[in-house]
Amino acid sequence: MRCQSLFFSIIPLLALLPALFVSQLASANDDLASQVEGLFTAWDQADVPGCSVGIVRDGKLVHARGYGSANLNHEVLNTPKTVFPMASLSKSVTCACLALLMDQGKISPEDEVRQYLPELHAHETPIRLRHMIRCHSGIWAQFHILPLAGWGNVPIHAPYSKEDLFTLLAGQRRLPFEPGSRFQYGSGEYFLLAMVVERVTGQTLAEFARENLFNPLGMSRTFYMDDPSLVVPNLAVGHYQDKQGNWHPWNNHGYLSGGGGMYSCVEDLQRWANQFNGHAFSRGQYVDTFFSEGTLLENRFVLDLDAYRRKVHEHPDNAPAGMYRGLRRLMFTGGFWGSSVAMAHFPSEKFTAICLANNDEISPWRKCHEIVDLYLAEKLAPLPATEDIRDLPVISLPESELVSKVGDYRMEQGITQTWRIVFRDGRLHVVDRMRDAYPLEPVSPSRFRPAGESPFYDSAEFAFTPETAETPSSFTLRTFEWQVREVLRFEHVELAQPSSEELAEYAGDYFSDEINSAYRFRAREGGLEVRLHGRRWERLEPTIRDEFIAAEKHPHDNRIFKFMRDDAGKVWAVGIDFWRIHGLRFDKQAPEQGRR
Repeated sequence: MRCQSLFFSIIPLLALLPALFVSQLASANDDLASQVEGLFTAWDQADVPGCSVGIVRDGKLVHARGYGSANLNHEVLNTPKTVFPMASLSKSVTCACLALLMDQGKISPEDEVRQYLPELHAHETPIRLRHMIRCHSGIWAQFHILPLAGWGNVPIHAPYSKEDLFTLLAGQRRLPFEPGSRFQYGSGEYFLLAMVVERVTGQTLAEFARENLFNPLGMSRTFYMDDPSLVVPNLAVGHYQDKQGNWHPWNNHGYLSGGGGMYSCVEDLQRWANQFNGHAFSRGQYVDTFFSEGTLLENRFVLDLDAYRRKVHEHPDNAPAGMYRGLRRLMFTGGFWGSSVAMAHFPSEKFTAICLANNDEISPWRKCHEIVDLYLAEKLAPLPATEDIRDLPVISLPESELVSKVGDYRMEQGITQTWRIVFRDGRLHVVDRMRDAYPLEPVSPSRFRPAGESPFYDSAEFAFTPETAETPSSFTLRTFEWQVREVLRFEHVELAQPSSEELAEYAGDYFSDEINSAYRFRAREGGLEVRLHGRRWERLEPTIRDEFIAAEKHPHDNRIFKFMRDDAGKVWAVGIDFWRIHGLRFDKQAPEQGRR
């Protein structure tokens, strides 16, 4: 009887176990949700722009919330239904459309792009679709060629049509490298790939994606923008902040479809994320690979900011792309002025973090990782142990040791910039291309770190190398952020001070047959000025010999004018670099050929 009594007394306890388990699970979920809320506290108010966040686990949206304002003009709050511009995250969906067409046999990676777009120039080495998908073509970057042809520089982006952009890109005669030989990220290729979809199917990319992807998945708020002037209900407006703390709204009004131009929301992206657990589309090599690997023709470095950084900053200690703390990760990112987005998917865990921001201060890809660190903590490998330069003690150096590092230094890796090291108020300062100065403090005779507030990463280290018989003095800027090591090298240079006679050599009209645009240069009041078409005259300042930059500093303006001389030393052309555009050539015209 005693055993029977004991048996019956256990039954109520057993009955309670499921309830206890559910209660503990709910408590754990509540704790995770509370920690996620803590990641976004700074933007959880109506008077600042913010973001919309979604967390998908086993196909279900377990957390979905908006933070901050979608539009500061009206203080409309962000929600999981708020529609955000996807910027370059659009490229991943464009790839899915291309994969469908490849599996249908309508296009092939080896097809020459001129098979579909004969208006493009016939280059000596043909550009194939695979070159464009991998950004190995050398085709101009969409955002950076437009300002050189006269459209307003970003983020004050004047409207331009699809036809305007196509005509501009079709004018390119000279490529910066042989197709297939190098990687150069840009959106020009993906705009043209959208045109390929249109020529093959008779539908715009917007129509094709809606019919073949968005409608079948019930993504009712997701679309490619064919007409940038249309009203979009519940749209988040991008915001960026100036140095005075004032917010400025920015919404694109130019044609972006292909490399950008897609709009979506957290609730729709949940449906898209679930396709990476097992997609609903017809089976085929390219579609299957895209949804299992998150790439088309192994173009991860085009679709994922983290992979892009590992591609352009190759370092032997960097982990391979597509991994995060020991777990395989598919990531899709995008961003432009005032808006940025990220979606990180972990196939083995059927887990996705989504962050869509309309605030320049928020890094969605970093926030996705912070969410993953909370939810998948037990599955993640430990972070690698690294030296933190902030933990090292500051030392004193004699003034002569500091002054020996003073000078002008030039970075040549990808985007040319000239920075300056100056000695001021008893310490070294680094002066960037915007002419903003930030103090440095030594932790060794050759290693320095930023002191106080600065735009540099917390891990930033300036390492100086003295001059030798073979090489000039230099410094490297090293960082270790988001588990990626980056090293930028700056070499000491002597800046030029051109005479009035030398300035007169640059004066004249210069014309590009590729973009059908003319620049006029004039020597005036001891300096050089430039004018494009009917726009205002701009003052330039010299850097090294035969090279000039804009005297008026703007964070989005990195134009570099490099004058070219023939064998006799006579100026015959000017090449213009602008971010991802390198060496766009303008030939000097004879006086009677001058264009206004």
